[in-house]
Amino acid sequence: MILINARGILGFFFFFFFKQKTAYEMLRSLVGSEMCIRDRVSTQSTGLELEAMASPLTLQRGRIADFLVANNYHLTALEFHQELLAEGTVSDVPKLVQWLQTLDKECTTEKSIEEDELDSNGAKHLDQLVLHYLKQRGYATSAMLLEERVQPQDEPEDPDEKRPSLMPLYQFAMQVFRETYAEEAAEPEDECGQLLEQQQEGEGAADPEGEEAADAEDPVPDSEEVPKTVEDKRYLRKLEAENESLRSQLRELQQPGIRGDAPAISASSLDSGVELQQLVGLLSDQLPHIVPNVLISKREPLIPILLNCVGLHEEHKKRDELTSILFNLIKRPDDAQRNLILNGYVSLAKKTDTSRIETELIPQLWEELSHKHPERRALVVQAVGTLAPFVKPHLRGSLLVSMIRQMSEEEREQEVRLLIADNLGILIGYLFEIDDTDKMRDVFELVLCFAKDPDPEVGERLNGVLISQMCKWAETHGVLSSNLLSILLKAVDKAGLAYAERGDSSNLCRLLELFTKCIEPLHREILSTAPWAEPGQELDQLQARFDEFIVGGDDTQWAAWEWTFERCTPQFMGMAPTRGVATPATREVGFWLATVFQRLGHTMGAPYVRDVLRPQFSVMMDQAHDPGCSLVATNRGRLFPLYIAGVLTVLGENELEEAIVQAYEDGALNQNGWTGDCVPVLLEATHDLCRFDHTALILNILSDMLGNLAEAVRVLVSQVLGGVLPFTSNQLMHSRLMPAVLTLVNDQNINVKRQAIHTLALLAERIPDDDQTGIERMTSQFEVLLSEGSRGIAIEIMSVFASILVCPHPTPLRTFILEKLMQQAELNATNRTLQQRPEFANALYEAYRALDNIVLPPNLVKELLVPGLKWITQAEPGNDDKKSLLGEYEHDLMIKMIKELKPAEKKKKNFLEDLFD
Repeated sequence: MILINARGILGFFFFFFFKQKTAYEMLRSLVGSEMCIRDRVSTQSTGLELEAMASPLTLQRGRIADFLVANNYHLTALEFHQELLAEGTVSDVPKLVQWLQTLDKECTTEKSIEEDELDSNGAKHLDQLVLHYLKQRGYATSAMLLEERVQPQDEPEDPDEKRPSLMPLYQFAMQVFRETYAEEAAEPEDECGQLLEQQQEGEGAADPEGEEAADAEDPVPDSEEVPKTVEDKRYLRKLEAENESLRSQLRELQQPGIRGDAPAISASSLDSGVELQQLVGLLSDQLPHIVPNVLISKREPLIPILLNCVGLHEEHKKRDELTSILFNLIKRPDDAQRNLILNGYVSLAKKTDTSRIETELIPQLWEELSHKHPERRALVVQAVGTLAPFVKPHLRGSLLVSMIRQMSEEEREQEVRLLIADNLGILIGYLFEIDDTDKMRDVFELVLCFAKDPDPEVGERLNGVLISQMCKWAETHGVLSSNLLSILLKAVDKAGLAYAERGDSSNLCRLLELFTKCIEPLHREILSTAPWAEPGQELDQLQARFDEFIVGGDDTQWAAWEWTFERCTPQFMGMAPTRGVATPATREVGFWLATVFQRLGHTMGAPYVRDVLRPQFSVMMDQAHDPGCSLVATNRGRLFPLYIAGVLTVLGENELEEAIVQAYEDGALNQNGWTGDCVPVLLEATHDLCRFDHTALILNILSDMLGNLAEAVRVLVSQVLGGVLPFTSNQLMHSRLMPAVLTLVNDQNINVKRQAIHTLALLAERIPDDDQTGIERMTSQFEVLLSEGSRGIAIEIMSVFASILVCPHPTPLRTFILEKLMQQAELNATNRTLQQRPEFANALYEAYRALDNIVLPPNLVKELLVPGLKWITQAEPGNDDKKSLLGEYEHDLMIKMIKELKPAEKKKKNFLEDLFD
């Protein structure tokens, strides 16, 4: 709402000219009916007192809309409509939508303004100002039409009435801007100007010739407004000419720089009788009244005016007020609008000294840290990164870092947290000149807080820009290992203790992944600070000299090397988890520890792995332990998966294959420090090797060991094949793994055969439904095993049938399994000896219990499932008490299952029931 007074006239002036209304648009809107003439405070009450506006929470949206429309607060009503539209609640105020449609029709039909709707002083004054402008510029037709509406014949003008005119001020501003831009046009654009030019793409003025051609081709899109006579066409051409003239003048105000840059106005550009500060003072006084009355979507053209006034005004208080207006120009700015405001901040920062940035711009950001709208908080954090190069170094590391820290602790919106991480990376890039280890520690601890964020996109920022910038900062001052990585090791140790207590390994794994990003900078520090290193040497030369140092067994020490050898690697070895029970958390920790050692070995080189890292592991794995201690809890059990997957993988496949074969044979035969409970350790080591893409190598090794004469070795091979199965592709499964399993299933040794049956069941669960060849191979193999007549093998097959039935996805093997279960139940009830029947019945019971929560087709239930259940619930032959082969509980459960599955039989009707029916 605009108050029509001395300030209101100037406010209207800027609203009129800087909203860029064309002559044709002004006439369609009745020369100001939508340009704040009606949008003012009325002195009459309309049933809703102004005091009630003090508590808007108690009002309904509909009542607010009625009040705005009834009092002719049109622009405020339009803005209210825009906010409701953005919130998706505009349907709550149908009257406001109806009024907007009516208003549009009135503007289209050029309905005249009623006399009683106008303020008798303010509206006339403003109309006269517009009329004076049109006459001075030669817009005769527009002036004539406007004069007919605003100057009735029965109300002659009072020649003695003195009304102030703003036309000289407008002409002066036009002249100053033109001269200033003409002077700066020859100067090369700076980096900020290039950034702003990207922002202005698509927003600049159109080509006048192109617009004129387009207007000439289709001057009036609405078919209802097409002129009917030659006179109307001439009139329309006149309006379009005036329209184009206005556009050209406005484009002169919209040259590159006016949208994002704030050029300094020189004293040589001043007109006689008008001082620069008078102009700035008038603008600064009226902008606070203009901005609130401009639609939010139309406020962008006000940015250059605000920038000029902030840059030129002499009073700190007024500059602070205008800076606040600039920052709060748009309530919830989108990405493009935020970039526009930020470009204005950059332009202002480049035109002013550092002290004004610290005393005027930064405090505005601090006040908005906890704003309720996430878009505004996003603007704050982006402004921190944008203004970082214009702030003194000590304030970057203190004030700006504190602002980022506060926002990271309080922010919950994902988009804003991503911006915090991005702009923290930008800010760290401007801290390299600060040689303060305490400050570096504070910033790095802030960076490490992002490791607790579960968002993967935040993790990408952490492992990308943030850790890279921190390593560069530390390398600049030579404190990477002594300061930065020491802090990271402490954080890893603390996360390891939390994992041991609570079992949550997510934070620990993120920190281990973060350490892998620091290994290359650590390697550079070790080489560049070595005693033989000379300035300017290439890394390849330093690496060759380092390899000679390792191979020669030199015991020379320096800080970075000593930290790596005596502190880093021993700490990671000590964190190796116990792998007896394979939980997902334990496997993740083991995998990332192996990744650390693998990355360290690849970076430092094979001589380091062979002559330094491998001996370190060997010494720790061979340490003595209590005789009664399980192998999985010893150093060998904890470290072997790290050693095989993280160390030996660096030395090549030949050495890796030799070590794997030796470990499998020693573990199976309980020799060279391996005991009978080593299988979980070997399976975990195999699991890690497969995650590092060594599945094909493992299958080659296991295939070669199928003919080993030792029974224990073949049993272990069968177990390891089951561990490799989840990592095999369909091609490897059919070509390598399935033949190996079928070979072991047909082994003559009963123990090998039993273990292979379990691996065969795991393989059956993985076969897809459309793999007919694989299904036929599985069913034929089970047929062969059952036909052998071995009671132990049959019971083993019944147990694996239960595991296949509970498989989460349907399988074609289910029909085959139900059929075999029914046959074995019948065979057990009729042909087997009395001593075998109870044991076999219990095995069948466990298999049928797996079907509790599985929905089967009715035909399978009727033909296979129910008959099989009946066979195992029959009484034991020769038992006078008719005692079942199952226990009492198991028997009752199976009977209940039969009743639930058996369809209800229809009761036979007698003669009378049938007659009445």
